[in-house]
Amino acid sequence: MLDLQNLYLKFSNISLRSGLKSAHNALSTPPSPFLGKINTSNLAPLNADTVSFTGRGKANKLNKCDSNRPFMGDGAYPSENLRLVSDDDIKTYEIIRSAFGRTIIDNADKAMNHQAYSAYRSLLPLASDVYKQAKRAQGGFEITMCIFDSLVEGNSKSNKKYKPIAEKTTRVKSPQSIAKKMAVKVAELENKNDGYHVPVNQAFIKAELHDLLGARLILANGTRSEMNSVVNRLVESIESGHGPRIKTIKNYGAGHKYLSPSKSDELEAVNYKAYGHYPEVVNKKKTSGYTATHIIIEAGNGIDAEIQILGRGVARVKEIDDICYKGLQGKAISGMSDVSKALKAISRDPDLKKEFDKYITSAYEIARTQWDKMPDEELKKQKFPAIDTDIFPPCLDFNNIRAVLDEKAECKKHRRG
Repeated sequence: MLDLQNLYLKFSNISLRSGLKSAHNALSTPPSPFLGKINTSNLAPLNADTVSFTGRGKANKLNKCDSNRPFMGDGAYPSENLRLVSDDDIKTYEIIRSAFGRTIIDNADKAMNHQAYSAYRSLLPLASDVYKQAKRAQGGFEITMCIFDSLVEGNSKSNKKYKPIAEKTTRVKSPQSIAKKMAVKVAELENKNDGYHVPVNQAFIKAELHDLLGARLILANGTRSEMNSVVNRLVESIESGHGPRIKTIKNYGAGHKYLSPSKSDELEAVNYKAYGHYPEVVNKKKTSGYTATHIIIEAGNGIDAEIQILGRGVARVKEIDDICYKGLQGKAISGMSDVSKALKAISRDPDLKKEFDKYITSAYEIARTQWDKMPDEELKKQKFPAIDTDIFPPCLDFNNIRAVLDEKAECKKHRRG
């Protein structure tokens, strides 16, 4: 793993036609060697907490340049004596490259586009400030989530008594995750705006990311009645004047959704009565077959929180689906280099991608219709659908990925012991 000083040395001889850095430094200090030459002539003064992504020229086509030099994107080429980054180094920063729509295909392309890494580094200070604000809002969010405590298994005097919620967890998004997400958002916006000037500040980050705070409610048996119990408790809290303001209701799934239309209407109505605002309602069928209900609420100080509600079986599949999603986006998967390579190959082949989506969908279908009803002990014994090894390598079989995850968890447990 490279430390930051060594990373600077690796890329100090790269000269890009454009770049990015903190706005409060952009007009007052010369560009650092790490960032290369930066055109600041078109920068307007911004707030102190703003990072400006600007002056990034359109990429020259390879056939107009020296084809023997590795093309880095955005019209940039590394200098002649640039040392290529090792595969281990690449894994560390792949997620940032993928945010800008690039994947590592061959050795020539393994010259790190440090502009993408600079985007991540430039966003980290802002992300850290937003993270601190989210941490301050976390206490109030935790109190809000306490309305579900009496519905959670093991939270009553009689632990054997049935409860509709098997598990409740909460989290705050890390500064690193915030910076990575914003790198993706900025790339998307630049693509829509001809790649020119996207100022980013704290307000912008909070407006774009609706899961700075998050909670997950795992339903005991994945039934509609359990979902109704969750909705009823949420409605009661809003009617009492102590409930959250709902911004968005996302109902993912096809024929086996957890949230019924009538309960969705009830949430909309009570939110309007209390706050004069109808939540946005999104009914969407995921290509993967993922089924869940996500409710986005206001947590205070411009911070949003997302409550995910789903069954045990779906949660089990989603853990592996999230890993596959990262691989398909070109991100490195820790401890699974063979899986990473296989997923990258799939991402470049639309037909393979379609077949792999079918495989994921079959896993979600079994999870939603059968596994959601099972207790944890029985659920852990269930096998995922077998992958077609005539089409895909065995490492992509969910059973094999699950085995690797279990082995890593066991090793981690022994280290702690």
